[in-house]
Amino acid sequence: MRNLLILALIILAYSYIKKFFRSAPSFQKKEKKTEQIMDEMVQDPVCRIYVPKNESVKKNILGQDLFFCGSKCAEEYEKKSSSKL
Repeated sequence: MRNLLILALIILAYSYIKKFFRSAPSFQKKEKKTEQIMDEMVQDPVCRIYVPKNESVKKNILGQDLFFCGSKCAEEYEKKSSSKL
């Protein structure tokens, strides 16, 4: 009888600890998702895809701030805009 009581307490403690560790990371994941959702999306003028503003490549070309998905698109846009001048 005493062994069953100890076993029940161990199982109860295990389930409580398991639940505690599962809930902590899920709170952090929700916080990160909210942070990502709050980021503004900008459109690359070359390939026309949308990228998060904080992950984009920002260039000031002819006094205008432009955002690109990567350095290749930024370089391509700079070449095109310089050839038009």
